[in-house]
Amino acid sequence: MKPEHFALLRRRPVRIASAVVLVAAVPFFHWQAPTFYLNWFYRSRSVQEMGAGVGWGMFLVAVLFVGTLVLCAAFLSLVPGTRRWFTVLGAGTICGYVLHGFLIRGPSTWTSSRTTRGSPRTRAGWWSPWSPWRR
Repeated sequence: MKPEHFALLRRRPVRIASAVVLVAAVPFFHWQAPTFYLNWFYRSRSVQEMGAGVGWGMFLVAVLFVGTLVLCAAFLSLVPGTRRWFTVLGAGTICGYVLHGFLIRGPSTWTSSRTTRGSPRTRAGWWSPWSPWRR
């Protein structure tokens, strides 16, 4: 893509609409989360396995794709184009993005290996910040 394409996202009306879209997306997804089947998002199964016909499945996949593009464009339109005080912080986020997997998987690997050996701490239900999501 060319810089001119991103310049369209920098206009004031687009930024206002983007803020409205992102704010409206939060309650919508909070409302939809309990009933949303994650395999639609991950595309790990066919639409027939998820209980939809071919036509309806193609429609839902297209809606998810367009929704993803709209949310990405809304986010990109709100990213500042100039250098700010937090620009330096953003430069270091790639390290956090790459290394967060070690922080998440490390304790679960440590606790699961300890559990198989029968450590009293893990048998008693050793808690980690990630334990609620491991159920």
